[in-house]
Amino acid sequence: AQLRFCYGAVQYDVALPQSDEASVGALVQQQENVAIMAFRYHLAALNLDAWEYQSPNETDDACVRSIWRLACETYLPKSQQNCQVGASTP
Repeated sequence: AQLRFCYGAVQYDVALPQSDEASVGALVQQQENVAIMAFRYHLAALNLDAWEYQSPNETDDACVRSIWRLACETYLPKSQQNCQVGASTP
């Protein structure tokens, strides 16, 4: 599965919600969409326009980059080392 919005912020194997119905790609997209929503909400709280930060990895604003990284790392968390398929992670 290919990251788009979170590409660059997430450089590790991610832990995804377990689903018997959705593919890995669909789960990644679902989690990335939630990260995008969180990013936009955080910018709105700071009275910033999300349309001005469509590529947050390229902005000079350190605060916006931190919000982007935080949103992506929150909804696409790093998986535990040696995690087994279907196993829960703390």
